[in-house]
Amino acid sequence: MSPSCTTTWPLSNKLLKKYDVAEGYYVLALAMREDTLGSNYPDVAASFNRSAVLYHTQKQYFAAELIYNLELKIYLSMLGDDELGAASIFNSLGVLYQVQEEYEDDEYSLQRALPHGKRRSAQSIS
Repeated sequence: MSPSCTTTWPLSNKLLKKYDVAEGYYVLALAMREDTLGSNYPDVAASFNRSAVLYHTQKQYFAAELIYNLELKIYLSMLGDDELGAASIFNSLGVLYQVQEEYEDDEYSLQRALPHGKRRSAQSIS
């Protein structure tokens, strides 16, 4: 199975609201990437992201949060806090917390998503 199939098939199934089918493909894609690349690699983090978004879409917030945090751990360990991928995950976590009305966690995650210069100016405003 080609890597593009493991990316596009689950997406089309998600759009058709066949979440269980999409989830199976995401799990397969994750396993293939982990077997090929190892567990601590940005492409593996991207596979985690797709699963987290799937759970987020289904309002399975606990599962989404766990997977976002796994993805974040990979980005922070491999690429550091300033990596754009980490900012994107912090943003996703912020949105997740906002939907659940967990505003303290929401604010922290969204602040972490800001680039450093903007983060400093946002802190001086508050």
